[in-house]
Amino acid sequence: MGLKRQTTAFYWAWAGSTTSMLGSRTLSVAYPLLALTLNGSAVEAGWVGFAWTVPALLFYIPAGALVDRWNHRRVMLYSEAVRGCAVISVCALLAVGRLELGHLLAVAFVEGALGVFYSLAVAALIPSLAAEGRLLPALASSETSNHAAVLIGRPLGGFLFGIGQAIPFLVNSGLFILSIVATTRLPRTASGTPPATDDAPTPGGMLEGFRELWQFRTLRAATAMIGLTNAVVHALIMVFVALAVSENVTPLNVGWAMAATGVGGVLGALGAPLSQRWARRFLSGTWSRRPPRIKRVSMLLVHTWLWVIALLIPLVCGTAWWSFALALAVMGLAGARSNITIRTLIALHVHPGKAARVLGVYRLVGYSTIALGPLLGGMLMNSAGPTGAVVVLLSAMLAFSLPATFWPPARRTFFHEGPQPPATRKGTSSETVALKRTAETGPGPRGASGGQPRGEEVAATRSGEVWKQPHKPRETT
Repeated sequence: MGLKRQTTAFYWAWAGSTTSMLGSRTLSVAYPLLALTLNGSAVEAGWVGFAWTVPALLFYIPAGALVDRWNHRRVMLYSEAVRGCAVISVCALLAVGRLELGHLLAVAFVEGALGVFYSLAVAALIPSLAAEGRLLPALASSETSNHAAVLIGRPLGGFLFGIGQAIPFLVNSGLFILSIVATTRLPRTASGTPPATDDAPTPGGMLEGFRELWQFRTLRAATAMIGLTNAVVHALIMVFVALAVSENVTPLNVGWAMAATGVGGVLGALGAPLSQRWARRFLSGTWSRRPPRIKRVSMLLVHTWLWVIALLIPLVCGTAWWSFALALAVMGLAGARSNITIRTLIALHVHPGKAARVLGVYRLVGYSTIALGPLLGGMLMNSAGPTGAVVVLLSAMLAFSLPATFWPPARRTFFHEGPQPPATRKGTSSETVALKRTAETGPGPRGASGGQPRGEEVAATRSGEVWKQPHKPRETT
């Protein structure tokens, strides 16, 4: 694929994923609101919200195995087409006054499940469409649009529902059509790389994502960090909501605080291409044109300390709504950059035929801890109060950040120094995996710095199949 055609394909994929994400976030508000107006039952609204969110816990692992086997472009097309038809059915039944709770539950479940397939397919496809040397900016653009869609989509869903019950579903039908049109503009061969194994649909193939992630030391540490920080940020949100209710904080101020994570996420994604340079200069104390003393920084470790700083804000500035808003904005900024770092690691160092499975495991961990966060926050609020809850969350982050930064064996896990050695699997003697590294690497991690590969060639052979990652300019995560 020529450079111009490749760049055009990336922008079509980006446009399609942006409109799809905007539609999904709008529906996340419209579904429970519609259920609430049907029978006036908060319990039924809760069930509809559950039906929309539970597919993330059920399908990320099997969907990853299937997406690795299927053509990514087709997965995106079929997913968006069925989602659009499901949403249109809600509009049609509303028009004739025949919409029942059971149908709304089914639509929410199907739409949420196919959203999982679509998100994995587009996340696995986008790195292959990025121009050479432009992987980090491409992933930053994708992450920026995701956070912007979350920031805009939720209030948009409420606004459209206020105009009419069917309006958000009509608008989303149009958004899904736009996403389909953008996807049809992708080359028919836009499918990433053929699968790395022939057993993807089997239980063993589905578990391959867990094996790959566990063997990749840096990605394993990053996933653990994301799990912890997701739980912390959603626990802090629950603490703030409970505090806002008890202190009669105005709904407008609550809305501003809740939107802060999205604002921070957009800023973090926009600044991602320059963040490594800024971090090296800050830690080196060098802001002139001279090269910084520190040549490489683990952005993952920087992000853990940003979470520590964020949790210090309510303790130092008090529990006013704006201090929580500032803390959530810092967390959103760090979270967006962490997502980009992890997606870059997967794109550069995981076989493309296994990328969706690894992404599925990573996202499953993230969503699982998101579900635990509000429960943790509510328990801490009841037992320790707002200040005590923040102290407990800060203690948890320090318990992770201090050894990760100052204990050399733990610190080394946050610096990737090349391909991980293949694991020896029982019962797979016919399969061979060869990893060859041809890279210039500086010294290992020392304090905040470490070596950076300047090029890498990886050949993976399994039952006669060879994957070779060509030499690329240095990508800094």
